Amino acid sequence: MPCVENPLALAPGLHSWEQTFIKDCPTSPFGDVRPFDFSSRNSTAAAHFTLGLKALHNFFFDLCKYEFDQARLIEPTLFMAYWGRALCEAQLVWNGENVPASVEVIRAAQTNPEFPGSMSERELAYFQSVVTLNGGMEPPSTPDTVVATRPARIAAYGKAVSAIAKAYPEDQTAQSFLVVAALALGSVGDCANTQPPPAYCKALQEQSRVLADLARASNPTSPGTLHYGMHAHDFPNRSAYTGGRKYAIAYPKYVTEQTHSLHMPSHIWDRIGAWANASAANEASVAAADAFAASGALEQLGSHGYAFDSGNVYHSLEYQQYELLQGCHMRKARMLWSRMGYAAAQAMFAPRAWSQSKGSPDRSPQTLHELAFQGVVGTSWYNATTFMQWEYRMAARQAVWSLLTEWLGGAASSPDATSDWRGFHPRSMPNPLAWQGQTVYIHSFFSAEAEAALNAAHAVASLYDNIVASGGPAIAHHEGDPTSPQDLGSHGRGALSFTPLEHETRGGFTTKPCDSASGCISERVAASLHVLERAREHCASVGRVHEGAGVRALELQVRALMALAQNNGSGALDLLGEAAAVEEKMQSSLVPSSITLFYLPSTAIEGTIRLALLRSGQRAQLVKCENTPAMAVRAFSRCLEPLIHPRMPLCLLGRARAFRRVGNATAAARDYRQLLSDGEWDGADKESGLNVSLLAAAMYLCVAAALGAVCGGAVVSAHHQRAERAQGNNKMGYAPPPVHVPVEVEVEVEGHAH
Repeated sequence: MPCVENPLALAPGLHSWEQTFIKDCPTSPFGDVRPFDFSSRNSTAAAHFTLGLKALHNFFFDLCKYEFDQARLIEPTLFMAYWGRALCEAQLVWNGENVPASVEVIRAAQTNPEFPGSMSERELAYFQSVVTLNGGMEPPSTPDTVVATRPARIAAYGKAVSAIAKAYPEDQTAQSFLVVAALALGSVGDCANTQPPPAYCKALQEQSRVLADLARASNPTSPGTLHYGMHAHDFPNRSAYTGGRKYAIAYPKYVTEQTHSLHMPSHIWDRIGAWANASAANEASVAAADAFAASGALEQLGSHGYAFDSGNVYHSLEYQQYELLQGCHMRKARMLWSRMGYAAAQAMFAPRAWSQSKGSPDRSPQTLHELAFQGVVGTSWYNATTFMQWEYRMAARQAVWSLLTEWLGGAASSPDATSDWRGFHPRSMPNPLAWQGQTVYIHSFFSAEAEAALNAAHAVASLYDNIVASGGPAIAHHEGDPTSPQDLGSHGRGALSFTPLEHETRGGFTTKPCDSASGCISERVAASLHVLERAREHCASVGRVHEGAGVRALELQVRALMALAQNNGSGALDLLGEAAAVEEKMQSSLVPSSITLFYLPSTAIEGTIRLALLRSGQRAQLVKCENTPAMAVRAFSRCLEPLIHPRMPLCLLGRARAFRRVGNATAAARDYRQLLSDGEWDGADKESGLNVSLLAAAMYLCVAAALGAVCGGAVVSAHHQRAERAQGNNKMGYAPPPVHVPVEVEVEVEGHAH
């Protein structure tokens, strides 16, 4: 059927950018929300309402608030606009609701002398559903009561929208709200705070997927259904995320220019291990955000370019950095980190912070009274917390990924390849973030995790630097052939000795000077561990079980490196095993876990250490621990399991090398072939040294006796697959096409399939 344009695109008084984004033909930038009937006497107000609804369905909450406010301003008796504006504050699934703000909007409508106006019975039911979501006649008024009442309020809201969907089965918005209500209820209360979660939580998750499929069957282009269906499948459950592929393909197809619609497929591609697909999705997402900012919209919206829709833009930016690092595109990932740092600096010195002070008219730092200036700086830091947490996580990830790339032996000796982690050793310790109260998106609990991650990266970089300088047996580099040993020899520093901090006082401060020769490594590591312990306690106090487990894993990784620096290999591997168990247990959580919470899988570090010890020959005896090639294979195989880091290229490379140590040429060839055919390292930075690894993999395929003459075909096949991806670069609006997923590889390790 030919596309019929939305007549509201011709409404008078719309800005040019609004006219662009409200259109539904030939494609819909923000998704076609028709049919959705509502009572309005003004076409311009109706157009703003429609844009607000589009934004709401796509979690574009900043625009959602603006458009519904415009509708209310133009037509004060358009009471459905109050309903939409109140929902902009609910932020279901994100769990970032602002109940007082939502209640204020609803009461503004209820106190209007003309309320309820011409609202239909259906519209009144929608309006009342938000009243129910806010707690009815007695809404919660404190942060604690908001959290405590959330499960009951969402459950009541689900019943309300269920009644609407039953009474009006043709109402696609009601059908989609059924999905998000079930999804939201399954991610709060005991479902988020109990490990393992109660059985009813899993039932709610499954119900949300069933409801999404039913709604999609009746309207396959509905932006709400496609979006909420994506979230319903974004869980560490193989049947769930593989079922989400159809949503990952359809959502950006029918919502073509929305930051969130272009980003969400990456959640599915990351879980599948299609890292290049995910990176392309997020690149398109950030480009859409930049295009929106360049459209002139921000001039009318009165927002700074770095701040508008920040919850979506920098989430996509962070995801893309993570995915680029998987492909060892170190420089491109570094540039995204740099952009995030610039945004964080802008947030720190935002004009809104200076305007809160009582200085001279220009209110510059130089003219402020000392106390007023302190207050302004404190406010700036408080406002910047959300931006700084993104930057902290990206900085930590950039450092540890470059470190592992070098440690595994994938990196050449180029300074550019190792600058990210080496730059951490002499840097000052990270500044603390604001953990209390509300930030831009009320991510107070994430701030603790981000601060912990950066402190962990500082500690790991310092410890690894010491191990490298000491010529420890856990460090064995090589060039060219992926398993040829090369003894670095000792640089004379020897095993590291950690001095107990008996003089440690409150907050990790010390009362005595530290050792300049060691760079104060004992004190720096102790301070980092103090932050990690405090962050873990904070996560526990606010019921964030999943984030707290992630912090615990980071803490164990630091302690493992401490043990290794003291030549206690057995202790290091035991600690990494404990960390891996924590990470694997996290997968049982039913909270939609963000990939951005993950850093290096502990099994990848374990496998890397075991490989290095195998290459170190007799020097490995200095690190007393049980170690065999099969143990290295097992560690990398655990890393590659579907619910951990599927197809993580560094773990695939490590396992191939470990298989060679075992003497299993067939299994090694399979992994090398997959490394080539997946193409995740296509175009990887030359300084990363991974082009050498790929060449070595191709050479190995061509000499592997177990494969004989078929080895050349494997390399040719890999080139054909890359060519096919190149031909589809424009499909879905970004490259490569998300329908390409590499074939699973099954290998046998000591009698077990991995």
